[in-house]
Amino acid sequence: MKELQRDDALDLYYKMSISRALEQKCVDLSGLWYPSIGEEAAIVGTFWSAEDDDVLYPHYRGSMVVQWMRGRPLEDIFRAMLHREGSASKGRHAPPFDGFPAGGVMPFATIMLGPNLAMAAGTALALQHRQSSAIAVCAFGDGTSGTGDFHETLNLAAVLKLPTVFVCQNNQFSISTSAGSALAAPVHHWAAGYGMPSVQVDGNEVRAVTEAIGESIAYTRESRQPSFVELTTYRRTGHFAADPARYRDKGELRRAEQADPLERLGTYITSGLAVDHDDLRVVGDRAADEIAAAFERASAGRALTSEDLDLTGVYAR
Repeated sequence: MKELQRDDALDLYYKMSISRALEQKCVDLSGLWYPSIGEEAAIVGTFWSAEDDDVLYPHYRGSMVVQWMRGRPLEDIFRAMLHREGSASKGRHAPPFDGFPAGGVMPFATIMLGPNLAMAAGTALALQHRQSSAIAVCAFGDGTSGTGDFHETLNLAAVLKLPTVFVCQNNQFSISTSAGSALAAPVHHWAAGYGMPSVQVDGNEVRAVTEAIGESIAYTRESRQPSFVELTTYRRTGHFAADPARYRDKGELRRAEQADPLERLGTYITSGLAVDHDDLRVVGDRAADEIAAAFERASAGRALTSEDLDLTGVYAR
């Protein structure tokens, strides 16, 4: 496994800490939130390696930190969530799904999961026609891997040689159905069957994630052909925050908590990169403070009413 430079490791730790604090704030706000707590290495590590002009299609679970990484202010994310004045969508579209097109992070136009793969492939086709050096990077869950959208898109991407990096964020559950009971083979084996380079790595180890994703992105950018990475992680909550997840084995959860991606990266930083524990704690505290401040600023804004929901931004003039 490739070693990280000190500044890169601290940057990843900071971004993963933002993701954790952001998701925890959303859980506190609503039991209907779809958390990505425990999947930070897979999410941040995937999109950390992309170039600025690459077009990103993150999984809805954890997409907000990707939008922030591409320049969307945290306050703007909370404004959309809280239906406050200044929200680009006027609160019509929740932050996990609305994307950040200005930063090249595409929205979930259908609110369905499978079509995101086809849209990423379509974007790659457009990049191909433009002879652009940019690529599309698309993340999705293990549940989506069992759909026709997955197989049809991977086949088409391989046939047309579309510059797309497909990333399966395999958190072991599709709502309440475990991957082991729903998928007949490891997801990366299916991708390999379509003739594209494919690998499976530990999605809770950010060094492994950035190395595998970095190699796939480099291959796709140079060859202009698709590649595939499966990241094994674990959904530590229910499908939504208030879901008690009685379908889950408690031993699995304990093992996942022991493999916490933030703690693993923190241990690597303090033991291998000579960073003091107190200095690392400052990074985590900074992330928590930024989330709290952004939420407070957004909360102070005027709440949108039905009178604000006109047709502006819905139809082109």
